[in-house]
Amino acid sequence: MYAQCTRQERLYASATASTGNVADEGNAVDDLVNSASTISATLVFTSTQYLRFSERIAGGTPVTIKLTAPSGGIGVLSNLTLQAYTESAPGVRTNAGAAVVDASLLSVLTASGGMEYTFTPKTGAGANVDYDGVSVKLGGVNLTTVSMSVYHAFVMKNATADVSCNQVIDYLYGVKAAAVNLLTFANKVEEPEKAFDGDLASYAALKTAVGVLTGLYETVIFKTPSQPGDSLRIILKDLNNPVLTLALLNGFSVQPYLGQTPAGSPLTGASTLLNLRLLEGGTEQQYVLTAAIPDPFDRVEIIVAGLAGVARELRIYDVTRIAREPDFNFTVSGQPGSSPVCITKVNNVLYTITGAESCAAYRWYGADNTLLASGPSFTPTVTTAGTYTYYVAAQRTGCTNVETKKQLSLTVGALPGPPTLTIQTNP
Repeated sequence: MYAQCTRQERLYASATASTGNVADEGNAVDDLVNSASTISATLVFTSTQYLRFSERIAGGTPVTIKLTAPSGGIGVLSNLTLQAYTESAPGVRTNAGAAVVDASLLSVLTASGGMEYTFTPKTGAGANVDYDGVSVKLGGVNLTTVSMSVYHAFVMKNATADVSCNQVIDYLYGVKAAAVNLLTFANKVEEPEKAFDGDLASYAALKTAVGVLTGLYETVIFKTPSQPGDSLRIILKDLNNPVLTLALLNGFSVQPYLGQTPAGSPLTGASTLLNLRLLEGGTEQQYVLTAAIPDPFDRVEIIVAGLAGVARELRIYDVTRIAREPDFNFTVSGQPGSSPVCITKVNNVLYTITGAESCAAYRWYGADNTLLASGPSFTPTVTTAGTYTYYVAAQRTGCTNVETKKQLSLTVGALPGPPTLTIQTNP
């Protein structure tokens, strides 16, 4: 997906219906990623919510549902069913493919907070099927009412216009534990949406309680996949370590993902990819954590584990993704060169983009931001000696993001004057 010039975006289910006890069901189709419906059920009564798309979805297209684990823990998962369906007329639904009731749900639903589950509707024999929507059915396990939240369902479609490729569009959070119980709920993520609101005075707080070693996580999801070498930037503060170093980031890790597949290994304080520095001009003791990620990724999971004997609080002020700067070669008359360059050879100077992206346009600017050339190479026009500043910018196809610019400098030397000869005769 990341290698195509056509970007993709989410198509959300936009209509809903239900049977049983479903509260605020419109919240699951309002395009707001932090609002949800609530499905409740008992052993005797089951409840189902139907989420329908505005068009029929072609077979082979994965569908993703964002939801929470049922309030009874993992023992309730046997009574949770996901089912694709077609709808021939309002309320006339037919199951499309086999239902999803299996252990794979455990991998994403054994935690608090919103989680995503993605599947491709298929028959029992493995054949892809078309579908109009997906349903979430919940049954109880005893006479006590159990409930769960459903945020939305979506499929990925080709975008019909340019998109903001590095925009954060969703988030997930919760407890990293094999099972969720009252002890693990002592750990919590407060105001997770403030980790990407652009305000460095606000933050998401990942708090672990004394003696609770299970981890917390927040996952930030970007609109499109990155390109190899794009950077991740996290502005954070560790209340347990006001003066922070990478070595002090115990129990902290960052895991990039492409969809639900890890994009490389987790980044820890020992990783050579991570860089940490104090935020200049910050009003608090905030630090900037950066890493150039070699693999494409569209989301990043920040994990904080509890510490023995103490409570812990890590604040996340901002999570952003930055496109990599263009790289270039500098040659003179076809040979590797360097500045300064004699004015007689300046017409043979050539800047050439290295590792050019297939889905990016390159532009060359002067110091006054005047466009001088477009394309993967550039020869400056210089008639007098001096030092000249240029910029090369990469604009990715299908993205509205501001161009990523890199500065370059060229020093041109004048022709030497005529030599001065001193003739000395013998006295």
